[in-house]
Order: sequence, then structure tokens, then C-alpha cells
Amino acid sequence: MITIKQFEFNPFGENTYVLSDETREAVVVDCGCMMARERSALSDYITEHGLTPVRLLCTHLHFDHIIGNAFIRDTYGLLPEASQKDVEALPSLEEQMAGLGLPPSKAFETVPVTKHLSEGDTVRFG
Repeated sequence: MITIKQFEFNPFGENTYVLSDETREAVVVDCGCMMARERSALSDYITEHGLTPVRLLCTHLHFDHIIGNAFIRDTYGLLPEASQKDVEALPSLEEQMAGLGLPPSKAFETVPVTKHLSEGDTVRFG
């Protein structure tokens, strides 16, 4: 059985999800944790439930949905997976933040998408 944990992160109220199963493998979807307390809430949940994140999925690459990708990379060694169409169409995280008048920050760097997903793909874990 899959367990779904929803978090509401960042000033935009973005939804981040952690999907897990009885194997304790987990998938993080749309990592939007921006503040230290949000990063702690996510990592605490993962630790408290004995989960091992194995994939980082992005439903799309808008700034509020990917701002936590560097945290996931640095903490769990995962790189994002997303649609090639989004990779080609959307500006970098830094450019999106600048467009909103937000200052650049090393903590919010663009993490390159390493695996491209297509409509209809099946995502497996566990």
C-alpha cells in the first residue's frame, strides 16, 4: 500500500508529497521546501518513518515546485526527473526568482534534470 504525505511549503502554498510503501522506499514529488523549518519538517518526516528516498520527481519546473531540489540533492543524493518539454521551455530557477524580484541564493540553485519523463510513463519504486 502506498502512503502519501502532503506538505504545504513556501509563501506560495506549494504542495510537496512524499510517497512511500512497505519497503520504506520513498519518492519526493515537487520539492518546494524553501525555509529551514520546511526542510526540517520534510527530513524529520523521512527520518521518523525510516524512509529511504529513491527518486525526486517534478510535475513541472516552476520556481515554487523546484526550490527545494538542491536540498534533496545535498541531503539524499537524488537528482530531479521531469518532462523534457519543461526543461526546454522554462528558464532556470535563478531566472524565475529574478523575475519575481527575489535575490539569488546558493541554497536555491538550479539542479539539472537528469532523467526525462514523458506523458504516460510509469514511475516505480519499492
